Amino acid sequence: VTPLVGALMENMANLEKTHQEVVKMLVASADEKAALEREIQDVQVQCERKIEEEKVSEERLLEQKVVASKQVAECRAEWEHRAAKEQADMKIKMAEFRAECDRR
Repeated sequence: VTPLVGALMENMANLEKTHQEVVKMLVASADEKAALEREIQDVQVQCERKIEEEKVSEERLLEQKVVASKQVAECRAEWEHRAAKEQADMKIKMAEFRAECDRR
């Protein structure tokens, strides 16, 4: 084996070794990429769930707001009715009192 052939064979062996290392790195890189893609997918699913939960929570709050507004309106109507009745009762009492005073 001439020195040139020996050097060529050594270079080919080094090239094969380098090729194997590159393949290992590519496989490792592909595995990392797959792991990152799974992690991204998990985060997306979590975000979608969170958004859905927020929508449901927001819908509940809106429903509660509607119920509360209805209750406030009912209370206000009842208060206005009572106030009007009390005012009418007071007018009647005042009229009765004046009539009594006029008789005396």
